[in-house]
Amino acid sequence: MSSCLQVLNQLGFTFTVWILAAPIVLAHENPFGLPIPEDLTKTGAVFLHGGGEGVSPEIREEFLRLAGGSAARMLIIPSDECQLGKDEDGEPLPMIETLADYERRLSGLGQYGHWIALCREVNAEFGFLYRTYEDNEETFYERLENATAIWLPAYDQEWLPNEF
Repeated sequence: MSSCLQVLNQLGFTFTVWILAAPIVLAHENPFGLPIPEDLTKTGAVFLHGGGEGVSPEIREEFLRLAGGSAARMLIIPSDECQLGKDEDGEPLPMIETLADYERRLSGLGQYGHWIALCREVNAEFGFLYRTYEDNEETFYERLENATAIWLPAYDQEWLPNEF
């Protein structure tokens, strides 16, 4: 018994120790009941970033580091405010927007240009993931499967289940 407990015991204090049998859960035992990965060699991380105004450079750098750094293959799924052929309110643009125009719009610093600059800086792959009428379903899902990072921007993502 420790000296502190001995002194308290001599003063008439009694102690009851409850030992609760809690199961020991190891990381590999899947305590949250998530689906078992098909390929256990493909590990990953979920990176949650709350709302607010913008994303700091440190957040972007850590996200890219976790994705593999220079070996990263990053995709951004544009938010509902940045959809092909639509303005920020989801209304059709006055003129038809080509894919090249759309990607230029997405690449601006007011949208996702900071991500593109960071990926170029470390020689990581970068692309946008969106659906078009010309998409080949197989190619679309192949891009998803091969990505080491997918950034899903904030705002209202309720449109995603219908789109994908």
